Amino acid sequence: MTVAALTALAALVAPQAQAVPAGAASAQGRGAAATYYVDCAAGSDTAPGTGPATAWRTLTKASAAAYRPGEPDPLQARHHLYRRVRTRRSGTAGVPLSAGAYGSVAHTDRTGIDTSSTWGRRPEHPNGPGTSFAPITGLSLHHNTVRDVGGDGIVVQTAVGARVEHNLVDGFNTRSGGYNAGIWAWNSDRVLYRFNEVTGGHGTRDSMAYDIDGGNNGNVYQYNYCHDNEGGFLLICNGEGMVSDRNTVRYNVSVNDRNTSAPCGVISVVCGPATHTLVHNNTVTTSVPGAAMVSSNGPGGVTFRDHIFAGAAAGSPIADPHNTYDHNLYARISGIPGGDTGAVCADPRFVAPDDVRLRAGSPALGAGVRVPGGGDRDYYGNPVPDPPNIGADQGRGR
Repeated sequence: MTVAALTALAALVAPQAQAVPAGAASAQGRGAAATYYVDCAAGSDTAPGTGPATAWRTLTKASAAAYRPGEPDPLQARHHLYRRVRTRRSGTAGVPLSAGAYGSVAHTDRTGIDTSSTWGRRPEHPNGPGTSFAPITGLSLHHNTVRDVGGDGIVVQTAVGARVEHNLVDGFNTRSGGYNAGIWAWNSDRVLYRFNEVTGGHGTRDSMAYDIDGGNNGNVYQYNYCHDNEGGFLLICNGEGMVSDRNTVRYNVSVNDRNTSAPCGVISVVCGPATHTLVHNNTVTTSVPGAAMVSSNGPGGVTFRDHIFAGAAAGSPIADPHNTYDHNLYARISGIPGGDTGAVCADPRFVAPDDVRLRAGSPALGAGVRVPGGGDRDYYGNPVPDPPNIGADQGRGR
């Protein structure tokens, strides 16, 4: 990992420690690496820090340590930590620096998991920190549970090639009047988000499950699930003076997400233009009245293709005259974009309101258009046929 700031997990309160991974144990046996622990309630900075009973107390102590490749593997943290570990060494491809938690994660008043770098300036972010761009590489955030977060859930900042997968964010933006999202990135390229679940976003100043934000290029959201977020499913919002280009959102499922605060909707396209953004083969359904399925205040640059929009019983609008629509299915939708010459206006025939797999005879079956390079599997693991179905389910119907 490039020398960077890694924000520790907050509010880690359970008493038990995780077992040290086998790789770390073998490395310790060779004298090559060690695992270090931080406990800001019961630790001591005069302790060696090498076990739960001898944990350090502060992240200042952890930051001062000169780690070797493979350390800390992982840096174990506990009890309401919210500061940054500034590493003084880099790992290697075989033995990276890594950070983790022991106990359970819940109730932090800012961000659940966050990375950042003090070298974030580049043409895509000309006002970024530092004088050059030195991104975090080899970053993987996986199998984390983040609950009851005051602000953001999981944020990747200043990274290239990161993976964010198999995480649960349950309750975010719970104590903030600001702009926060469930899982998102800033000034980062080629980040892959998949198999995540986000729910319980509060408030309507953002509070979306997922977000394509400033300075993000070539990022992909796929095979994710979100539901019951007050801020909606997706935000597309490039920062002023930044470049956000060629991002993709595909094969995701959104159930009962909503945002009734204009200019936002279940999907919100606002702020500066995020160019060449492709949103395809997602299924978005809500029973909440008063929320636009898509709302845009004018930047454009987004194509919605092979998408199911299923609105509330009383109808849900699409308030977007600026972006491109192609071969989408619209159920209980007003303001259907006139440029969608392949539109299907019909009930998609879901298995159940919260089970958006398609029944046999669904008008979405085989009604899509192939997206070059658009992935070969769907949300459920089915191979994508040619022609594809509209929506996230590419099965043959049930």
